[in-house]
Amino acid sequence: MSRFSSTRKTLMAVSSTLMLAACSGDDTVIMLDATPEVSIDLPDILTNSGVQDLGPLRPTIQLSNGANVSMTRGTGNNWRGEINVTAGRSYTATVVWVENYQGQSLPLAELVQQIEVANDGTADVISTSDYRTDIDTDSDGVSNLQERRDGTDPLDDEGSQGEVVPGNVDVIVPRIATEDAPKINGRDVTTDEQGALTGQWAAAVQFDSSGAPLYIDNLMIDIPGNADEGGRLRRWAAMHDGTYLYVMVLVDDDDQRYRDSESQLTQDDSLEVFIDGDNSKLTEYDDNDFHRILPVSLPNDVTQPAFSGDVSGPSSSTSPLELTFVTGPGTGPAGLRTPRFKQDIYEIQIELASAGIDVDAPFGFELQVNDDDDGGGRDTKWGWKHPAGNGSNVDGTMNNPSLMGTLKLE
Repeated sequence: MSRFSSTRKTLMAVSSTLMLAACSGDDTVIMLDATPEVSIDLPDILTNSGVQDLGPLRPTIQLSNGANVSMTRGTGNNWRGEINVTAGRSYTATVVWVENYQGQSLPLAELVQQIEVANDGTADVISTSDYRTDIDTDSDGVSNLQERRDGTDPLDDEGSQGEVVPGNVDVIVPRIATEDAPKINGRDVTTDEQGALTGQWAAAVQFDSSGAPLYIDNLMIDIPGNADEGGRLRRWAAMHDGTYLYVMVLVDDDDQRYRDSESQLTQDDSLEVFIDGDNSKLTEYDDNDFHRILPVSLPNDVTQPAFSGDVSGPSSSTSPLELTFVTGPGTGPAGLRTPRFKQDIYEIQIELASAGIDVDAPFGFELQVNDDDDGGGRDTKWGWKHPAGNGSNVDGTMNNPSLMGTLKLE
């Protein structure tokens, strides 16, 4: 099978919740949310590709609403995943099979399907394109798949001027001189009237490759069910000097911070940092896949220094990772919701070599923010690259490093 199943029963393992919402007048809107299960096999065009040294392959699937299907490998070359959809709507699904090539995700084959979700939550694939293999990352006139057959480099266009940036790289991290590196002290983060970073972080990247701001705004977990809008309340920036990666995160927490869950830092106000040093995008952690959880310090609490208390995630590599950080609760720019409350700062320095990051190759990266507004368990969790839960609570990167985004150093 080289496409989504075209039958209703095998495409969908429906888990539906019926919700009634009163509208203006006497109208009532009925919404039926369904969770389809997607199964897909490696297509014959890649099974018989003729490439002698074909690297690990995996599918990426994105819906027209921007949601990504989190895929995990089953038996053989079968992959499965689930995604939330809304009943009574149509979607376009783009399926791209990618190879792990020189630490990068190299697209080899792509198809497009049109899917209709009925009011009862079942789904039909109403049209499917053939797989196309004319994807040409380095724009040299020869497809990626053909270059892999020929033994040439699909990422190297000898006739082009300058560096070719692969389309799968989410963020290009600018390089600075070592003497211009920021002080990791949890202070001195400033912005101009438009919110752009100034001062020691002015050279940091603040937008992704598509021009979108680096917001940590995908709502992954919402315990109260009434989370505020993510938007620009949580954002990040980064730069490097060839030896260290410098990352800064701003969180507008409206002056509400808790650290009362002892070692369970994900239940308090904290930042989670994920790194896939060689960008292998495996579905299980290996020796250079790291997950660190950094707690925000509480103002005026000398028993919990702003530079200590971090722990490793449950699946993180135990290889030595040189990561230092300092938090600045309420030491950042004026709050976005309430100006008199200043934003929280996380400043991080990561030694590239200890993380297995090659300055000339992409690497996996992700940031997620836990928010606790009243003590006890966390109230919400937000991610940069992890897809939003869309009504469900999701938390995949802690066990599945393939969900990270992709960065490349300038």
